[in-house]
Parts: sequence; C-alpha cells; structure tokens
Amino acid sequence: MKEVRYEQSTTGAFATPFALTVAIAFAAVCCWAAWHRPNEAATDFAQIWHAARALVVGQNPYTAIGPGRSFPQPYPLFYPLPAVIIGVPFTALSVRLADASFAAVGAGLLLFAVLRSERHRLLVLVSAPFVYATWISQWSPMLTAAALIPTFGFLLAAKPTIGAALFAYRPNLRAAIGIALLLAVSFAIQPTWVSDWRISLKSTGHMVVPIVHGAGPLLALAILRWRRPEARLLLAMACVPQTAILYEALPLALIPSGFAEMIAFVVASWIACEWWVHKGLMLGMSAETLLSVHIVVPLLYLPCLIMVLRRPNEGSMPMWIDQAAARIRAIGGIAIKAKGGNS
Repeated sequence: MKEVRYEQSTTGAFATPFALTVAIAFAAVCCWAAWHRPNEAATDFAQIWHAARALVVGQNPYTAIGPGRSFPQPYPLFYPLPAVIIGVPFTALSVRLADASFAAVGAGLLLFAVLRSERHRLLVLVSAPFVYATWISQWSPMLTAAALIPTFGFLLAAKPTIGAALFAYRPNLRAAIGIALLLAVSFAIQPTWVSDWRISLKSTGHMVVPIVHGAGPLLALAILRWRRPEARLLLAMACVPQTAILYEALPLALIPSGFAEMIAFVVASWIACEWWVHKGLMLGMSAETLLSVHIVVPLLYLPCLIMVLRRPNEGSMPMWIDQAAARIRAIGGIAIKAKGGNS
C-alpha cells in the first residue's frame, strides 16, 4: 500500500508545542473529572483493566473475565487481544485511577489531533458523543484521534469494526504497519486468542448494523462520493456491527466541514442524547441498542449523508485503489461494447 498524504486544510492548525501543552492540560482536567465520577458509574475500560491484569499474571483473559470467573464482570470479554495489550500499561495503577487515566489519554489525544487539524473540529469537545464517551471511558476519542494521526493508527486494532471504518477514512501505510505489529505481538503472546474471542462474541446479542435499520439503506448513497474520506467513513460506519449507542457516533464528527455544519452536528447529537436518555435508560442492552440505532440514523447519520452529497467526488486515494477502480471501469467498458456488438 503506497502511503498517501491526504490533502487537509491546516490553515487553522495550531503549532505542535502549543497543541501538546493544551492537550496535556485538558487531559489533566478530564482525569480529575473522571476520578470524581460516582463509584457506581459503569465504565467501559474497567473490563479491559481486569483482562490486562489477567494477561499479566499468565491467565487467559477470555476464560478469566465474565460472570462467576476469576475476574467477575457482567459480560464476557468482547474485545480482541490487541485492546487488552494496549491496556497493560494501565495495570500499574488502581482500577479507578487507570479508568480515569484512560479517559484522560483519549480526550487529550483527540484534542491534540483536532488542534493540529481544522479549528471547527474543536467543537467536538462539546458534542454529546465525546462527553458520553469520556464519561464512561470509551475508546471512541482515542480511535477518532488515531484516524487523524497515523502514528497512533495501531490503536484501531482495539475495536476492529469501528477501527476498520476509521481506516477506510484515510488508509495509511504507517497505520497498517502499526496494526500488523500489534496483531503479531498478540499472536505471539496468545496464539489462540481469535478463537477464544469468537466464543465470547457468540454470547453478545446487542450489535446492530445501522444501514439495515430505519432509513439506513439511504446511507448507501455515500458511495457516490467514494473518493472523499468522509464518504468512505460514513459508508463504512453504516455497514459495520456496533452497539450504535451515542459514543459510537463520535467518528462522524470528522464529516462536518466548517463551523456551521459542526454546530448542526453538535446540536443534533444533544437532541439524540436527550431522546435516548428519555426512552432508553431502563431498557436491557439489546433493546437499548435497537432504540439507539433508530435515533442516531435519522439525527446523525442522515445529516452527515447530506453534507457528503453536497460535495464533489474528489480526493486523493492510495494507488492500489485507483488502479482497481480503473480496472473495473475498463471491464465495464468492454462489457458494454461487447453487448452493443451482439445487439
């Protein structure tokens, strides 16, 4: 895969030292806020911390994590081993401090990424998906940042479905190498982790694919702008299995262009949040995700589709994709000529 330097407006980008300083300060604030969450607040990273602890002491995290096991958790381990390995450095901290630190690292990394990108993206920090993801120590901020900073592309392996969608946003050689190296380390540590992971996934019933729910089929129109990174991101996000809960929609914040579109996205995200809180908090996990997908598709996905379709089908692509598209067009042209000759 040839590395492509995607064109991106950097007229609003801040200098790296300033961006790094602000990101560290913001991460410290987020760490303090996460530390002061109620003790009963359910977070996403706690399971990763317990799984990483099991891995460090030589146990199989897929047999050690879950109801009634060595590390009791409400659910089996649904994450791939690369996510557990990323969590290993946090095991030096208590679970509560590790939880807060993970949220802080994700928030700080995302802020650094947007400070080095386009200024309108700063509004992502006041969007409902970001606030919710940071509150429950979700991966979304870290993964979204990794899509903007190829050096951190290896993080996309932590959630392969959302990670694949973000990789489609800007396929990058450095990110691919980082993912490959992390996968190699995972297989070296535990060769059977894929089969163990698949067994755990069989017990999940709360994954949905947005494109098949409600007005979701309309999202296929994004393919008309396939050369644009944001169109590929939207289409891939619509097609991958996910919980579709609000925090999963954070990568869609990369789609708005300019302050007007970004403000519209932020406002729509809080409307979606209010709707979800009013209707979904007392539901079981499967019913909650089914409700959520019928909220985020009309309020977040479809507005992003309108934004994408208003733009021309232009953008840089890796050479191998351009070559494949040229072959498809050539084959199609030959087929049309052959059909014309036979008629």
